[in-house]
Amino acid sequence: MRSPVTASALARALADLLTGARATTAGPEGRRIITLALTTRGAYLLIRTLAGAGRLYTPGSLLWCARQRRVGTVLAREQRLVRLRAVADDLPFHAPPGTLRPATLPQIQATLAIRHRWHGPD
Repeated sequence: MRSPVTASALARALADLLTGARATTAGPEGRRIITLALTTRGAYLLIRTLAGAGRLYTPGSLLWCARQRRVGTVLAREQRLVRLRAVADDLPFHAPPGTLRPATLPQIQATLAIRHRWHGPD
């Protein structure tokens, strides 16, 4: 049975991805060493999505509200609701924790397209 991944192990793995982790691949052409790296924006979105996936509801986590059909950034966790700020229009809203899921990349892209249409380029 595998042990659960600790926060420090996850932080080390993300740091390796940012600095460029080395990986060995084996294929028909033989073994090759490749470097894997994330851009700063990709790392930011990955960290925010992982925070939401862990159901931590930490401020800054990026979540999808199925009830209101919008992507929001967590502001605070209250008694029975999570307070969020919509990414598309910067308006605050509340949602019960059961309706929140980690935001997927297509949901994030659609929300950013709506924001760009309403507010222009950032």
